[in-house]
Amino acid sequence: SGGVNGQPVHFAIHDDGSSPVTAVQLTTQIMQQQPPLILGSTFVATCGAMMLLILTAGPVQYCFSPGLNPPPRSYAFSGTASLTSDDDAILRYLRKQGYTRLALISSTDATGQANDKATADLLALPELRNIQLVAHEHFGISDIEVSAQVQHMKAANPQAILVWASGPAFGTVLRGLHDAGIDLPTATSGANANSEQLEQYGSFMPGNLILPAFAYSLPPAVLQKTPMWKQTQAFFAAFKSLGYTPSPAASPYVWDTAMIVISAFRKLGSKPTAQQVRDNILGIKNYIGINGS
Repeated sequence: SGGVNGQPVHFAIHDDGSSPVTAVQLTTQIMQQQPPLILGSTFVATCGAMMLLILTAGPVQYCFSPGLNPPPRSYAFSGTASLTSDDDAILRYLRKQGYTRLALISSTDATGQANDKATADLLALPELRNIQLVAHEHFGISDIEVSAQVQHMKAANPQAILVWASGPAFGTVLRGLHDAGIDLPTATSGANANSEQLEQYGSFMPGNLILPAFAYSLPPAVLQKTPMWKQTQAFFAAFKSLGYTPSPAASPYVWDTAMIVISAFRKLGSKPTAQQVRDNILGIKNYIGINGS
């Protein structure tokens, strides 16, 4: 929609294959071109590896994952609401429903570890101390079954299940719960709110799957009354023009991040320094995007 002051925007795409080692290699190569900014990567592990290269001197890194926790005033940023805020909403919802005995299963990758830390910090809050983790199991994202972990969880007699894993690893857990005859309310992160993915899990889906909703997915009648209405209209129109349906798992992490970056370039011109981009983003107040303020 107009580019940067009339100049079209081109995104140079690099595939890190979800590998931290590859992400570091690509970042090192990209930095030789002295760009002011790198968008990505997508996962905590790849973002964290990249962040070590750019923390104090740039370029700006804007990670799409909410699980990255950059130091204040560094050159690294993290997309959408933080992982802690996401987990906080899930735990408070479960408590409000009367579920205080929870079994948690987490992947052992960086995303699972970040969720584990956020959960531990949240359960130490006075208002959430009545929630008990009666079981806490772990598994590798490449594991093809989790039967032992699920049996331990079942034996603990929980009221609900927390799953800190995404993508195929999330499917592995759902299948394991189903095979063990566990059909309890199951909560997981918004990264799994992907209709195509969930349809594949239909035969072993729990009866009550709980996912945090993104603000842009509110009914139009509700959105019209919010400051987000203009932004969400543009968002849906852009996808419609390309014949795509927005994926809840990716859209809020990427769309607002890209729009914030483009707004910085529109203010600073097409060749800003990394410090100018960082300071501009740090100075943004009350930004309204498709996922809220």
